[in-house]
Amino acid sequence: MTTPTPQAADLAIASGLPDDHSLKGLPGLTFHVTNSLRDATPSIVTVGDLKGWTDAALVQLPGFRAARLEKVKAALIAASNGATS
Repeated sequence: MTTPTPQAADLAIASGLPDDHSLKGLPGLTFHVTNSLRDATPSIVTVGDLKGWTDAALVQLPGFRAARLEKVKAALIAASNGATS
């Protein structure tokens, strides 16, 4: 049995990053990823914005697919490993 992958919103919450932390500031995210999120309605430009979205809803955004979602998740994990309490 495999462990389910955490939702991006859950990773955003667990990251310890402030809600106003820009997604552009996350390690390893390219403009391809951040622009797709910025162009969403409503725009997703901060960690706080991401908290209100499910993975299923994110992959339905134009230009945003599963590979980009996985990059966001990896960036949140990397950022939370470097976050200070």
